Amino acid sequence: MFNRYEMAVPGRVVANDREFPCLVRDLSLGGARVAQGDPALSGRHVILHLDDLWHEAGLRARVVHADEQDLHLAFELDEAGEEALTFYLAAVAALR
Repeated sequence: MFNRYEMAVPGRVVANDREFPCLVRDLSLGGARVAQGDPALSGRHVILHLDDLWHEAGLRARVVHADEQDLHLAFELDEAGEEALTFYLAAVAALR
């Protein structure tokens, strides 16, 4: 399994050509939990953008669970996304 890091990092979720602000509550190489609940997004593909992640394409993910408070995302990363997220999480771990 992946190490999961609790945090409160601003970001954006893009779904169906709409963009929503969110707050990333926890993050790992496997996925994320974001405070931006919309049950209608359950099962859909989204792109997660983190304000301080240097990967302009964002992180492709599938919404595996959604309720009124949170989206639970499972990442479907390409090589560049995985590399960017790995470096980001290494920086997060170093600051703890």
